[in-house]
Amino acid sequence: VLTHDKAPYEIRLANIKGIMMAKKKPLNIIDINEFELEIDNYLTIGSLKLPPQRAGVKFLNKVLIYALKFSNMRILNVFKRVPDTYAEIKLNSDNSDIDKENLNYVIDPYGEYAMETSLRMKDNDNSIELNVLTIGLENSSELLRNALALGFDNAYLIKYDNYDKLSPISVSKIYIKFIEKFGPFDIIFFPKIDIDTNFSSIGGFVAGYLKLNYIANIITAHLDNEYIIIEKESDRGKEKLKSKMPIVLTHDKAPYEIRLANIKGIMMAKKKPLNIIDINEFELEIDNYLTIGSLKLPPQRAGVKFLNSVDELIKVLKEEIKIL
Repeated sequence: VLTHDKAPYEIRLANIKGIMMAKKKPLNIIDINEFELEIDNYLTIGSLKLPPQRAGVKFLNKVLIYALKFSNMRILNVFKRVPDTYAEIKLNSDNSDIDKENLNYVIDPYGEYAMETSLRMKDNDNSIELNVLTIGLENSSELLRNALALGFDNAYLIKYDNYDKLSPISVSKIYIKFIEKFGPFDIIFFPKIDIDTNFSSIGGFVAGYLKLNYIANIITAHLDNEYIIIEKESDRGKEKLKSKMPIVLTHDKAPYEIRLANIKGIMMAKKKPLNIIDINEFELEIDNYLTIGSLKLPPQRAGVKFLNSVDELIKVLKEEIKIL
């Protein structure tokens, strides 16, 4: 006599032929009285109660399981508001600063590449939370709105009037305070260099103080489970590195195009809140300012002259450049 549990094989289903043949086979029905039994040992049921309803069962594919396992990943992109690289730069009357009137400002180019890398990560996992941050005046809000239009979830402006006169260490202290208050973040992106001042040390300062992993001058990055895979160029060629998070990265020029905000994104960005933070909330003593003695524009390059023939080239080399 055997009692059977669940078997390791599938239960077969009847086919059409078997179903048709079964209709012709007799079914033996037996009346229990034929057994001449005295049956008086009944079970008495006092009451019944249904078990509590179970939570619904969801069948998840590998992508969703990954999203649950690594949900709430948070990325912070830091950028600087800088003059447009195509703008004509002029100095003010005493050569102490650039003439900022009617000057067009943009997100620094390396910051834009870092933002594109973050957006590509979110394209692959929509559960990632993207945050963008800058220091400056309220006129930086337009650039933050553009980041929201691209797909960033939260935008932060640390309001400070003299942001362009702060030293790298002072800027780093402000970002550290922000990260301590609004973090933690799994990935923190900085531009590899501020194109207006050529400062490149802020990302390293922040990583060192917070004791986070740090890789500089990356060109691409993507996620691989709990790791981040990055590429960077060096004197040895293109390097591929793997690191655990949290991590601070500085971004170089990427090999892909930067996306533009579409109309839908722009309209949605208008409804999203912009978080403006007064720097006094951080209770920092900032006295490490940069003092600019004077500025000088680089010498103007000679114009380019297009020649139509070899004879013209020889004439220029003889009469103008005088090397023949």
